[in-house]
Amino acid sequence: VVDETLWLMVYHTFDGQIWTAYSAVSEDKGETWRRCEGPLLEKGNDGAWDDQGVGCRSMIRIPSSSDDDDNQEEYLMIYEGVASSNGRHRLGVAHGTVNQDGKLVFTKDTSFGDVPGGPVLASGEAPLWNDGVGFPNGNVGTPYLALDPEDGSLRLYFVCIHEKRFEIGCVVSPTGDPTQWEFPTTSTAAVAQS
Repeated sequence: VVDETLWLMVYHTFDGQIWTAYSAVSEDKGETWRRCEGPLLEKGNDGAWDDQGVGCRSMIRIPSSSDDDDNQEEYLMIYEGVASSNGRHRLGVAHGTVNQDGKLVFTKDTSFGDVPGGPVLASGEAPLWNDGVGFPNGNVGTPYLALDPEDGSLRLYFVCIHEKRFEIGCVVSPTGDPTQWEFPTTSTAAVAQS
């Protein structure tokens, strides 16, 4: 829900080759939906870590970082990107605002690397794999992002698949920086296994 009169749905499609995220809006509390023009977030360039597309994602409203307009709503998205070279799934970051036409527009974060979006979380790489602790291999996806409104910290839950097992993991960003994650100190890396 964007506000009392406008609901937003975010979803992804797969055309047999590429995953793409789209959005739709409802002005009648979900009775009817209108697809927004164009993709919400597209695949990366050829050879990028997310060049086969954008799958599952989680997004939250965050306080505005702009000094110009304190009322400007901003959104943070953690998305599952897929590589065409090996089918590997990893998590990336995108930021969104509502443009002058009222459309929610996302751009991939470029503040922490050469490739837009990340990745910020990948199995076998820090922080998901440190000194024999964590997730050594497999795909990382299905993000769920939560903001602590009191201290601005972020908590990110995800699924990691390796050795034919699904595990739910959790990382935190004490400062609220979506490019800096660590395992919580009060729990283990794996929340649940099946």
